[in-house]
Amino acid sequence: MTTAVRLPDQFSPGAAAANAATPTCCCCCCCCAISSVGAAVHIPEALHQDTKELERPRSLLVLPAALYPLLVVVLPFVTLGEVFDLHWGWWVGGFGVALGWAVASGVIARSRRPGMSAIRLLGWAFLWCVEPFVVLPLLGPLAEATHISVIAVIYVGGASAFGYRLFRHYRGKR
Repeated sequence: MTTAVRLPDQFSPGAAAANAATPTCCCCCCCCAISSVGAAVHIPEALHQDTKELERPRSLLVLPAALYPLLVVVLPFVTLGEVFDLHWGWWVGGFGVALGWAVASGVIARSRRPGMSAIRLLGWAFLWCVEPFVVLPLLGPLAEATHISVIAVIYVGGASAFGYRLFRHYRGKR
């Protein structure tokens, strides 16, 4: 009789390095994908909508507004989980820089509502925190009945479809 091997979870000290080498899946990595993909489309596009009536459009200010939400989704995969070992101050500092850029880009672009990008970013952060409590109870039972990779494909597909739908919605207004 063989005994089951207990793999460390993402909350154990040093577990990020151990999990990177194991074929396990962590729901926390992609659990906030829908809000992050949506924010990466919505925040810069809404800033573009705020500034499109200017004499000279400021398109280069719009792109960095999408970086923080995308980094939150991409970094765990790019660093193979090492990003979870970072001190929480880096995450708070990164969010502070993103908020500062959101306000600064609105001011530089002479938006009528320069603080709206910061409000959108705060809204995204709220949704990012709430999303796991909505998604996990819905997809958890499915994950037990099937393989976790099936749920991951469904979830990432849903996040991509949501981002594409937001993108098409804003492109239709132009």
